[in-house]
Amino acid sequence: MYAPGLINERASAENISRLIGFEVTQISEPRISELKSAKARLLGNAAKLLGVAEGHSFGTTFVPSPLFAVQAGQPDVVTLGTYDGGTDIAMAMKRLPDWTSVFCGTLQMSSETLRGLARLAGARVYCDTNDVISACPGFLSIHATEAGEKTLIFPRDVRLRDLYTGEDLTTARNRCTFPMVKGETRAFAWK
Repeated sequence: MYAPGLINERASAENISRLIGFEVTQISEPRISELKSAKARLLGNAAKLLGVAEGHSFGTTFVPSPLFAVQAGQPDVVTLGTYDGGTDIAMAMKRLPDWTSVFCGTLQMSSETLRGLARLAGARVYCDTNDVISACPGFLSIHATEAGEKTLIFPRDVRLRDLYTGEDLTTARNRCTFPMVKGETRAFAWK
């Protein structure tokens, strides 16, 4: 995000390009002042790919300097989003032989976008709400950032044991749903 690898022996957009595997350029100062914000707005196909609403945006209302954009027209580079109020490419990805590189020029990324990227990479996503999840094989904890129903999603049907209460919960079709209040933390062992 923002400027990975910017500083090597010297600060340069070339350093970022070398690190991520495709070309980015520094947006000029006059162009930066034309931008409304440093928010990225996902394009329709990207939103669908990541499982978020079309037009989904994230980032900061202020515009940092320097600011970087992906150079348009590169082979195998997929544009995911542009800076709000402009055509500069704020987010793009390129599939390489052994990994996928994603550049996001914003200072912040929404949890919805991050979850979409995680799914795209094949990572396990245990919950679709913006709660704090900590997991490893056989253990999962959830901290509720908002009150409401929480649904945990597992790779298969599992048996859950609440580590605080000892209560056994079962999953139906690899899911378990329960209410939580804001600020509550629950921890589970599962097998």
